[in-house]
Amino acid sequence: MVNGIDGPLKQNVIATLKGLTVEEASSAYFERTLSQQLNASLQALGYYQAKHQWRLENNRLIIDVIPGRPVVWAAPQIQVSGPGESLPELLAAQKKHPFVIGQVINHSLYEQFKEELLDACLRNGYQQAKFTESQLLIDLQSGNAKANLFLQTGPRFKVGAVNYHGTVINDRVIEQLLVAHSDQWYSRELVSRQYKSLLDSGYFSGVVVYPELVADSQVVNVDIRLEDEPKDRYLLGVGASTDTGARLQLNWEKPIVNRLGHSLSVDSEFSSPLTSLSSTYRIPRKHPLNDYYEWVTGWQDKFVEDTDSRLITTGFNWQLDRSGWNRTLGINLEHEQYQQGEEPEQSTTYILPNASWTLSRKVANSRDTYKAWFSTQASTTALGSETDFIRVETGLKYLLHWNQRHAWAMRAEVGEVFSGNFDEVPSSKRFFAGGDQSIRGFGFETISPRNEDGDLIGGNKLITASLEHRWRFTEQWELAGFVDGGKAFNNSTEEFHIGAGIGLRWLLPVGAVGLDLAVPVGDDEFSGLQVHFYMGPAL
Repeated sequence: MVNGIDGPLKQNVIATLKGLTVEEASSAYFERTLSQQLNASLQALGYYQAKHQWRLENNRLIIDVIPGRPVVWAAPQIQVSGPGESLPELLAAQKKHPFVIGQVINHSLYEQFKEELLDACLRNGYQQAKFTESQLLIDLQSGNAKANLFLQTGPRFKVGAVNYHGTVINDRVIEQLLVAHSDQWYSRELVSRQYKSLLDSGYFSGVVVYPELVADSQVVNVDIRLEDEPKDRYLLGVGASTDTGARLQLNWEKPIVNRLGHSLSVDSEFSSPLTSLSSTYRIPRKHPLNDYYEWVTGWQDKFVEDTDSRLITTGFNWQLDRSGWNRTLGINLEHEQYQQGEEPEQSTTYILPNASWTLSRKVANSRDTYKAWFSTQASTTALGSETDFIRVETGLKYLLHWNQRHAWAMRAEVGEVFSGNFDEVPSSKRFFAGGDQSIRGFGFETISPRNEDGDLIGGNKLITASLEHRWRFTEQWELAGFVDGGKAFNNSTEEFHIGAGIGLRWLLPVGAVGLDLAVPVGDDEFSGLQVHFYMGPAL
């Protein structure tokens, strides 16, 4: 037991003395050991003139401490010289130093600040930075402590040779992934970005970026050791949601087809309403992550509510990612057989030029994120298609944080199909609403115009919106309350549907597992409780 002190000072003393036992009290060295450890723990937090007594009571060690007057900070002397003296990080650190005049000293703050100054130099390429003087002067008579720190940054280093080895991929592709180049300023952040660029490419199972200072020079050579991914990768996944029910995924990927950096993936999904099989062959154009071509082929069999559709597609796309915008330009050849309710089965083939833009971004200096997208597809008999139409869709998601515990999740989406004869537009290009990613409180794709027989036939317009409040009551769990609204429709007089409810989220590093309970609000057509279960990204 320790008496006479409390708070962090007492906690520090207890942590320091926890190795001492009552059995040692009879040792001739106990008093000296106790005094040394006790004084060290007190001095670390500024108490240099403490006194203490100890005794044993009922086989317990009792320590009475009189801490005395603490030592407080006096004005420090901090000087940075050399080529990096105007480095913004160093200037900011000097302005925000921890040595507040009159505040009780803490030795760890002194050591941490020294590390902060040195680390800022090393991060920015000043590899020979050092303290020419570093002193913490304690004056017990005045009760003051003064930090004297004189830092010499030394010269700034540049990148010398960049060497890589261990891969079958040719130099042209690898060089597009290089972030570090000869004669640019060296920094730790550069090494981190180089590591991420190579690992994110999907080509490599192992990446080691090893910087090596060249003796008697201001150069850092960068040695990159690569280990190619295995020839084949397989992924078996099982999931579930109320929209699709139980879902099985089986994917095969060949990350490196040849030395040119081509890759191939085959994805399949099996669920009650939807079965699909697709393949993607990727060809780097310039940068294998941000600028590439892809040839996509696929087959899909879909049966939802009153829609029965089989779609075969093949097409060629150009993917370009710049400044956060992901752009896709392409052209597809699609053949679709579909039936809406009891209407006759139809078959159509069309050539479909398409374009889309997607922006996903985190708001600067906050935890807020947003995603915006726009896509358009066009079919015309001038290119040999059997029907003319243009399909346009755009939307926005925004996650706005009030504080660490509360956030708003907002979503809006609109779309329209322009066609002279909507009856000829295939079912896969029509709009349906309802479900856990659309309007909760309604079944998957149960909202759309109906024909004379009451069958859902899809609309040529879509509008949906959602507002959700999230309360994060633990690190991994959230409660949510939400209101969704919208419709898939052909004319503005059709009913606007609203759903509301509550939900529970289990937050994982890869996304969230959600369970929502929702009901229609004031709806003439729908009623009853809908349970929505899904897995996906937090936004």
